[in-house]
Amino acid sequence: WVISCPAFAKAAADAAEAQKVRVEKYEIAVRFEPEKSFPHSKATVTLRVDQKAETIEFELNPRLNILEVSDAQGRTLEFRRSGRLGSPKLQVWLAETAAAEHEIKLTFVYEGTLLRGALDYITKDGILLRDESRWYPVADMSAFTQHEMTMLLPSNWTTIAGGVEIALERATGMNVHRWKSDKALSSRAIVALPGYCASSSQ
Repeated sequence: WVISCPAFAKAAADAAEAQKVRVEKYEIAVRFEPEKSFPHSKATVTLRVDQKAETIEFELNPRLNILEVSDAQGRTLEFRRSGRLGSPKLQVWLAETAAAEHEIKLTFVYEGTLLRGALDYITKDGILLRDESRWYPVADMSAFTQHEMTMLLPSNWTTIAGGVEIALERATGMNVHRWKSDKALSSRAIVALPGYCASSSQ
């Protein structure tokens, strides 16, 4: 559900200004189609807020179309993207008010075509996505947190991400790369290259 009520959106945005969010974990699965510059993603964010909350503010690249936002109970949540051109701002309404320090787990399903930039791109020659591109829903850009990432790519591609590659599963014409941080990290940036030697980044 996409909220279109300006008054409701403004009230939630005003309340969110004083909100402090602590992200505890990201779980991101993304299937890349490099030839089309197209990612299809599912990202689950586990977080807590320092006070009771009805809404949570995120940032997500505005070229990525949100298909659904849901909570840990599988309930579809209402959301609203900023009306400002090019803004990554995104507001999500919880199904019920969350108490301070209560664990909140939200799952985003989204996809789209990203324009190639000087520093962020998805092409047949390689992929580079920094945190600044907002390729995943960001609640706190400076957060040090754990993450698990799964990337589905053509079979001749190799991935590089923060943490350790814990599994490489082969399917028909595709590889599934699984990465996991063994400590809290500040970045979810990823690199993928065709025909490149396997590596990892700590």
